Order: sequence, then C-alpha cells, then structure tokens
Amino acid sequence: MELSMNDVDIIFVNRDFAFYLSLVIVVFAAFKISKRFFPSLSTQSGFIYKVTNFIGISLWELLAVLIIRGFFYEMYLIPSGSMQPSLYPGDLILVNKYAFGFKVPGTNMMLKSISNPMHGDVVVFLEPQQPTKRKMIKRVIGLPGDHIQFHGDELFINDQLVPQNFLYKSFEYIALPQDKKIRVDTYFYQQSLGAHNVVIEAIPALHQHFDFDFIVPHGHYFVMGDNRDNSQDSRYWGFVPERFLCGKAQLVLFSFGSKEKSFNLERMGAIV
Repeated sequence: MELSMNDVDIIFVNRDFAFYLSLVIVVFAAFKISKRFFPSLSTQSGFIYKVTNFIGISLWELLAVLIIRGFFYEMYLIPSGSMQPSLYPGDLILVNKYAFGFKVPGTNMMLKSISNPMHGDVVVFLEPQQPTKRKMIKRVIGLPGDHIQFHGDELFINDQLVPQNFLYKSFEYIALPQDKKIRVDTYFYQQSLGAHNVVIEAIPALHQHFDFDFIVPHGHYFVMGDNRDNSQDSRYWGFVPERFLCGKAQLVLFSFGSKEKSFNLERMGAIV
C-alpha cells in the first residue's frame, strides 16, 4: 500500500469558528442599529435600554468566548470507537490549542510555534483527505524523519521494536439476523510510546495485515488509533501535515454515552 503526503495548499477557515465570529457580528450590528434608531437609549430606563444593555454585555462575552476558542481551548466530541479503550464514543474532551503554538484563529497559519508533538501524544487535526469537512483524533506514532516499519503485527520506530505486553482478553456477542449471534474476542495490550504507556485493543476478527517500510516526510506525522484493528488512520490515507494540527487532547470532561451508554462524570480525567 502506497502512502501519500496528502498535503493540501490551502488556508482553511474552520466552520465552527466562523459561526462564533458570525454571532459577534450579528450582536454588534444589532447593538449599533438599536442605538441609531432609538436615541432615547441614553436614558437609563425603559425596556429598550435594558435590551440594548444586555446586547452590549453579550457582545463582550461573545468576544471572550471567541478569543478562548480561537487561541486557547476547544471541546471535541469523540465520534467513533477508533481510540478505544483510551476514549469512547460520546466522550467530550478538552483540546489544548496552544500546546504546539498559536495560529491565526480559524486558519492553519502559525503565528508562533511553541513545541512539537511527541511520540504517544493524542492530537486533534483536520482530516487530511477532507480538511474543510471535519476533524479527527488519533495518537502520534511517527514524527518527521522517523523510520516506521510494520512486519506482521510488529511495529518498529527507528529500527527499534515497540514492545507490547498482554494485559487481558474480553469478548462480547454481536446479534446477527435470524436471532443468531457471533462471538467477538478483544485482546488488550500495553504499549510504550515515548512517555506514554498506552493500552491498545486488538480484534482478530477485524485484523488486517500491514507490511510498511517508510520515512515520515518533513512537516508531517504518522498517526494511528488505539483500537488498532478498527481505526481509519495513517495506514489507510497517509500522513497528517503539521499545519493541519489543531491541538493536543488534554482532558476528558465527561461522557454523553461512552462504554456505559449514559451520561456520566466518572470518565473525567487526563488523557494518557
């Protein structure tokens, strides 16, 4: 399988950032129009004064949200099981947007670089194949210049085998048509990636054999999901351009429907 760089020469404006910016513009316009057509607002009484005063306060609140959302933090809802068992569908996570540097809000233009992702970091990024459509979350496996190899089920980084230690095995039955069921086994392993001790899933029923040997290009990253047999990642669509990185996943705030299938705060905590 040939890996491509998937590099798109664009300056991307996030749709969600554009939404917040539009809110600020609408509120500001409403505030200015009300001032123009209701000059009596200078008197500190009456319903209209209260409304416009509320709009003025809301404008500053929206600006504060815009600044925080644009430069510092954003929230991301886990959409799939590709990062299990670290993150489950429905987990709401906090993303540190300045972990790697400050960008012009809503674009991929870097203002000031602070640091670079390290092995094992969980990062949120624009989907390389459709950067204007959605974001993804995966774990960094290969840094720029790394020599990555897959031989059978073994992963090598810079000619060093990445060991994985067996932890335990579980299974579940999946319903099929005509009241039939199939048993699916899942194996859990611990893998050391940089400073991270990561628990990964392996599902033999979904396993695909990979045989890769490549160098990660300059300015790009190779990423994979922790659910190694059920994750669409760099093994399928290639590398993540550095400028598509949105931030580092830092904290699980709570879950709307994780493994327990219900709202809960028990999953709150730092992301390994």
